[in-house]
Amino acid sequence: MDTYDVSKEMAIIMNIYELSDKLELKRFMFPSINNFHNPFLMKGMDKAIKRIFKSIDSSQKVFILGDSDADGISAASLLYESIKFFGGEVKAFIPNRQKEGRGLREVHIDQAISYRCDLLITCDCGMNSFESIEYANEKSLDVIVTDHHLLNDKISNAHAILNPNQKSCEYPFKDLSGSGVALKLLQGMIKYKNLKMETSQFGINLAIFGTLSDMVPLVDENRLIVKLGLKSLVSSSNKGIKKLLKEANIKKPISSLEISNYVVPKLNSTARVGNSNIVLELL
Repeated sequence: MDTYDVSKEMAIIMNIYELSDKLELKRFMFPSINNFHNPFLMKGMDKAIKRIFKSIDSSQKVFILGDSDADGISAASLLYESIKFFGGEVKAFIPNRQKEGRGLREVHIDQAISYRCDLLITCDCGMNSFESIEYANEKSLDVIVTDHHLLNDKISNAHAILNPNQKSCEYPFKDLSGSGVALKLLQGMIKYKNLKMETSQFGINLAIFGTLSDMVPLVDENRLIVKLGLKSLVSSSNKGIKKLLKEANIKKPISSLEISNYVVPKLNSTARVGNSNIVLELL
């Protein structure tokens, strides 16, 4: 209590959640969209954003490829909406896990080229797709990897890689989900264009599904995503989100437990039964 110069009750909270000072306590008690870390602290962010706006400014199409679980679908939906928000042309696709396996494959490179895309962005996958990325390079298709998995020390020859867990990345929070990394890319684009960070709320409303589905620790930015998402989901203009909440009979105030129990399983189910692109289109 004396150490923190706060009340006994506040000191207990600080001790439980390992908050080191009153500023961290304030951020914990009163989460704000401005409490997110600077996206440009993430390795590869500047290069990724400049490449994306190159495609947008030259009216080239961008291809988004997401993993087929709730995190990958949320991330792909988020980046699809982000590219559209900034005026870009974009295609998005979720592979069938049973037929195509997981991750980026050569067939997806060919698919992007058939759509006349000059840039492919992965969501929640791609860190270990070394051969596919080399194939894309041969075909003059640039690849930006957004992922949070890191299965070995080898790094692909992608145009840019956004993953807080990659070597020499000094981003201060390492436990983001795939949709959390996608959100950081949106926030980087917003910052690059000198827009207010509140603009990223539509991305937070999608990232909450991936964050809760991947069961990442609800601390730091993950806690921010969930807290801010729960506050605004009901008022979201996204028709897919509205439909999901209605079907699950979820009304304000929304709890993370309701999202985890009644919405996330619906998003995940199509990876095993059906077509995940239906959910992608819904969101």
